[in-house]
Amino acid sequence: MVNIINHNNGVDNDIFYNKDYKRDNIFLCISNVRPVKGLEILIDSFEIFLRKKKNYKLFIIGKIYHDNYFEKLINKIKSLNI
Repeated sequence: MVNIINHNNGVDNDIFYNKDYKRDNIFLCISNVRPVKGLEILIDSFEIFLRKKKNYKLFIIGKIYHDNYFEKLINKIKSLNI
């Protein structure tokens, strides 16, 4: 499973500093969602990883700058069925 979450300002301290928050089997990428970041490579790599390790999740959190790039990433996620 891959989620892209639009987040404009900073980091939610309630999540990132809560030591009791369960973080098992999660990969987290905090980055602006823009072509220069190469997030499609991350998504491709995560799909390869999932072939051997099931039940992991990837969260991409950051400000979405280009709607067409965001749509490209969503389409890639759907086409990879992750």
